[in-house]
Amino acid sequence: MASDLPQAARLQHVEAVLQRLLTNSPIYGFTLSTLELVSVTQGKATTRLRLTERHVNSKGGLHGAVSATIVDLTTGLAIASWDGRETTGASVDMHLSYLSTARVGDVLRIETTAERVGGSLAFVTVRMLKEGGERDEVVTLGQHTKLARLMAPSSDEARVRVAADDLIRLVDQVLQAHGTPSDKAALVARCLVAADVRGVDSHGASRLPSYVRRIRSGVLDPAASPRVETVTPAAVRVDGANGFGFVAAHAAMEAAISAARVYGIGLASVRRSNHYGMAAWIVRQALDEGMMSLVFTNSSPAMAPFGGRSRLLGVSPMACGAPGRDGDDFILDMAPSVVARGKIHTALRRGESIPSNWALDAQGNPTSDPAAALDGGVMLPVGGPKGSALAIMMDVFSGVLSGSAFAGDVTGPYDPSRPADVGHFLVAIRPDLFMSLDEFRDRMRVLHERVVGAEPVPGVDRVYFPGEREQLVQRERERCGVPLVGAEVEALNREAAEVSVEPLKVL
Repeated sequence: MASDLPQAARLQHVEAVLQRLLTNSPIYGFTLSTLELVSVTQGKATTRLRLTERHVNSKGGLHGAVSATIVDLTTGLAIASWDGRETTGASVDMHLSYLSTARVGDVLRIETTAERVGGSLAFVTVRMLKEGGERDEVVTLGQHTKLARLMAPSSDEARVRVAADDLIRLVDQVLQAHGTPSDKAALVARCLVAADVRGVDSHGASRLPSYVRRIRSGVLDPAASPRVETVTPAAVRVDGANGFGFVAAHAAMEAAISAARVYGIGLASVRRSNHYGMAAWIVRQALDEGMMSLVFTNSSPAMAPFGGRSRLLGVSPMACGAPGRDGDDFILDMAPSVVARGKIHTALRRGESIPSNWALDAQGNPTSDPAAALDGGVMLPVGGPKGSALAIMMDVFSGVLSGSAFAGDVTGPYDPSRPADVGHFLVAIRPDLFMSLDEFRDRMRVLHERVVGAEPVPGVDRVYFPGEREQLVQRERERCGVPLVGAEVEALNREAAEVSVEPLKVL
């Protein structure tokens, strides 16, 4: 089913989904059994609920937990209305703003809108209004993000798939054609495609054209080798020499790991580097050596400090990892913004809109236009002042400490006008520093089992360990290939054609 689904069939389908959710979930069934479906259009479901004693708190006002349950259930209805899908996904993030209250006997009208249902995530907004009076009063506003990839495995059908090895081959050969030594080209290619394979499409092979532009402009030296200087037995300073960030970060983590083997911990500060793609590959480098890690970097200005409207802070990822038992490793890789800026570039490249809670335009207004977000706009921090503070922390450790650019002076990877001067801060830690490695891994297994064994909230199939979703995607893409839209394949093949490299083969 899709956007041309007849209206009557769409309404019937969403009604069936509602009844199934009410029947299969005891919490939904008890709390929202009287929820009435009023209307349905593509991506939007309007429902109505008359409040009873079971919906209010001890003071007689609408209970916050009931509001969350309403958001959770009605989000599923809006997603089901998008394209007629049967399952409605797993929660990733939910935010509620309580603006007023409602009491027993009041009627709530719930307007739930799927802003976007993509190949990976669904973004939904919810407005709860108390009906009556001269104008309806807004009671609660909600924003709900759900994992769409697992709920709609067929969502990539509109794309073509290419083998990961073929992607690596093309990136490697194009980089070598532009003066990158074979060992460095192979490293960059592996790291970029590792992002594609893990489902981090915004940091994958689609970045190749921007790197090539910087090489052609002379602001990135593809042949540069980082210079590693020992500062103390456990700390090194690395000069990236304006080469690939992948190469500098790999050398820095390698040195940190070597120090950690002897001293239990190793530190590396990197300056004069460049964008290094998905941070998780550096975490993986440490994990492959049995090490825990912390991985920080700074980046070009894309986000205002909390309360401001001018771009100053980067939205570079922070990452860390710890080895688990039987491959159940802990891998955290996250940006301090609501989403990574690369996702907005991806939306622009694919002709998609973005949820309005991702970014502001140049005038400081929420925008769903990726072009407006990138043209003078700013990213929004996750968690308000908390995300802003995390971005500042990244600049302290990666920029101020290393001697690289900081405080808004880093040049972005899409800007071929000058060197980037990115800074990194990497730490490797031996997990058997305070106990045996077996004991550490056993304790990690207990943590993993308790996290994934936690009882899920309504509408969530199960709880995932950090990095686990990406591992599931990796297994699927290693088997079935990496999905790319036509424009991405064309852009990569254009780069290949310019240097007489064989194009990608579509599976």
